[in-house]
Amino acid sequence: MSITNTFHTKIRFSTPTQGLKILKDTYALHIQGSNHTIFSVAISPDAKYVISGGMDSLIRIWDIQSKTQKAILTGHTSAITCLSFTLLPNIFLSGSTDSKIKIWSIEGKEAFITLSSDSPITTLAVSNNGKFFVSAGHNRIIKLWSLLEIGSKDELYGHEDVIISVCFSFDSKLIISSSCDCSIRIWSVESKIAIEVIKKSKTPVSCIAISFDSCYIFWANQKNYISVWNTLLKKKETKMQRHKEPIKSLLIYKENTLISCSEDKSIRLWDINSKCQIICLTGHTDTVTCICLSSDNMILASGSSDKTVLLWDLSSKTFLTSFACHTGNVLCIKQSSDLSLVVTGSSDRTVRVWDLGILQEKANHNYHKDDVTCVAITKNNILVASGSDDATVRIFNIKCKEEEAIFRGHILSVLCVSFSYDDLYVVSGSLDGIIRVWSIKEYLSVCIIKSHCDSIRFLIWSNDSKLLVSAGSDRSINIWDKDAFFACKTSFKNVVDCSSVAIHENKRIVVTVSHCSVANVWRIKRKRNQREGQCFVT
Repeated sequence: MSITNTFHTKIRFSTPTQGLKILKDTYALHIQGSNHTIFSVAISPDAKYVISGGMDSLIRIWDIQSKTQKAILTGHTSAITCLSFTLLPNIFLSGSTDSKIKIWSIEGKEAFITLSSDSPITTLAVSNNGKFFVSAGHNRIIKLWSLLEIGSKDELYGHEDVIISVCFSFDSKLIISSSCDCSIRIWSVESKIAIEVIKKSKTPVSCIAISFDSCYIFWANQKNYISVWNTLLKKKETKMQRHKEPIKSLLIYKENTLISCSEDKSIRLWDINSKCQIICLTGHTDTVTCICLSSDNMILASGSSDKTVLLWDLSSKTFLTSFACHTGNVLCIKQSSDLSLVVTGSSDRTVRVWDLGILQEKANHNYHKDDVTCVAITKNNILVASGSDDATVRIFNIKCKEEEAIFRGHILSVLCVSFSYDDLYVVSGSLDGIIRVWSIKEYLSVCIIKSHCDSIRFLIWSNDSKLLVSAGSDRSINIWDKDAFFACKTSFKNVVDCSSVAIHENKRIVVTVSHCSVANVWRIKRKRNQREGQCFVT
């Protein structure tokens, strides 16, 4: 769904290399999650979630009703330039300058499909009938993909420079594209050919939109006004009034309203028929880089270089609410077992605990001297453990709002922490390849495990707290027996590209998932350990 015209939405930017920022939250709330400009935002068709992406290569999912961050998705290795929901429940696409398109589920932690391109992706859009999506980028080719048969695609040739923006007409019969070659092309989805080429711009077109009835095409470039093209008369019409600075994004609202955002920090609504401004919305403190609509046309989301996403009520044309969060990148997030609390850690060196019942911050901890890389919370919701690039693990009491202990011993960044299910121990894994086991009762180190020859990436306890599973960058997974003073019970080698690990309740099966969406099932046997099977994760 294209930033310009579609049912769900997505965001647009003015140049394929422009800086991004990160997002904010919902029902018009204002969440700071990063120090990067937002490149793209999208609202789910049911208006339950807002997603955003930026230069930090992370996708953040925000729950509109609870006004909380639901998840941070990793997988891209470079800036995320475009996001768009499909008609399928909670399924969305992302495009990146890493030349990958990924398809995700809101409920999943990893992309279940990855499509590769031979150049950075700058834009993508999903058709309103849910059958197709298009992508384009630096290679000057528009690729038309089938959502019914993933992998099947057609290629549209004609542009002579980087393609900046694409969108579908509302009847899904046309594709409109704009490029740094200063042209706009209209393509037939059925014939896969350009049926019209508009070369009326003297500078690259940064964003486009098409009216509901396909009678008008709107575009903006590095100048401050919006140009209007009549597709029936095939001529340029009167320009709309100017923004004070270059326009960054356009989209159609209902049948007769156009919405634009600009470097002048404003969002403006225009009457398509009279070409006059209806209202100017202000609230951002820096360039508004992207805008999108909810499927019911009630909520407008806007992303900005001020590191925020704001939500607006379009019926009253007012800002809804704001909610301040971290001032740096949110690097880790953990939810309590009873789902009542969320703990976040950030590059601003703080740990924050959020009460999901009252939608407010419950406590915060600011004792670390470097980025907070990992967090964990006890089952009774009393203690939080946090690991940091300062090589320490700190224990924070939520009720007393005080630090109870600081564990020193690691010589490099702490990458993971985990409480045992009985809340008697906390374990930490580090970039130094060492696992340390700490007693919560005595606040002392009770065991040092030196087995992995590279950084520790994951630490998972079995449900009875008797087994500890560790996964390292050395491509090995080890299982440790707590009752045998953490002796190594078994080990799996050559575990390629492990991105997640879990142990079954029966303590006989370990599952690992790789970045390429492949799940390996390992069975623990007395005489030997073997891989039981392999499947693709969807």
